[in-house]
Amino acid sequence: MPLPIKSLDELMDPAAEARQAARRAARQNDLLRQIWRFFLDRGAPIPVDKVQDEATQLKRPALSDGLARLDQEDLILLEGGMVRLAYPFSGDPTAFTVVLPDGRARFVCCAIDALGIAPMLGQPIEVRSHCHHCGAPIGFTVGPEGPGPGADGVLVWIGRRDPDERRACTGHRTTVNFFRSEEHLRAWWEQPSSPDGAGTPVAEAFELGRRVFGGLLTDPA
Repeated sequence: MPLPIKSLDELMDPAAEARQAARRAARQNDLLRQIWRFFLDRGAPIPVDKVQDEATQLKRPALSDGLARLDQEDLILLEGGMVRLAYPFSGDPTAFTVVLPDGRARFVCCAIDALGIAPMLGQPIEVRSHCHHCGAPIGFTVGPEGPGPGADGVLVWIGRRDPDERRACTGHRTTVNFFRSEEHLRAWWEQPSSPDGAGTPVAEAFELGRRVFGGLLTDPA
């Protein structure tokens, strides 16, 4: 069976397009934007009390309901009185780091999240990760319009989630990873049980990240 390498259009069937549109609409949320800004400022899990103290546009009952709804919709992860992640940002270490223009490093949840940060912020960033097959470092710049030259040859594997798995990211396990080349992706994929999913060039994966996150934090407020 040939290694599945697909374009974004081939990856996005009507059901996937509908899910993406629904999650994009759910992210148009002032409370979620505030939480993203907390992660940008602090780069660590955010105490719910801190969100309640600083998100002054909502009264506490409405804010508590809003946090619970974002958690139920798998847009944030509430755990132990903390917001531990808010896609694309993670407060705990992951295999995916983005370096902001001012040099601050922030963890994100997967390869698509890393590629979506530049269009989300409207600013260039640096992605730092590793090849999911061999562990070799992968690093390249990404601007709001696409990856820089250092991304040449990099592929992203987009694996299928278990239909019964409610969370996209549980324990920072991800099925969406970087590979340094098609050769390395093929060597990883040719396991006794081939993982379900498809590879795509990093430029195509960037377009998916831009669809998911583009423009959501370009407002300077």
